[in-house]
Amino acid sequence: MWYRSKHERVLWPLTSIARFSDMPIVYANIGKRIEDDLHVQTVLYLAATDHLMYCLRDRFTPKRKVICVALMREFQRRLLQTPVMLAGRYTQPLIFEDALADQAARTTLENR
Repeated sequence: MWYRSKHERVLWPLTSIARFSDMPIVYANIGKRIEDDLHVQTVLYLAATDHLMYCLRDRFTPKRKVICVALMREFQRRLLQTPVMLAGRYTQPLIFEDALADQAARTTLENR
């Protein structure tokens, strides 16, 4: 995901702008764009550090979508077996594959 600063005409990778003071606003806007996307039900955000992972979990507050947050190095090793945290919730981590299966079941029930 890329972010365009309102003060610059440069696109920055999301991982490189975590130090900016307007990050809460940036995260809120990213969360809103995810909520408004009609084609996506589940998103996995991979964070480079624990700090960024917890920041993303705390800043995103999805209402209709599932946003999973995990460490990049864990995902590279474990893929679907990666422990993820659900954004906006303070629950125990769950396995990414289980989160996908749960969302798929909910979507199937809603479409009936």
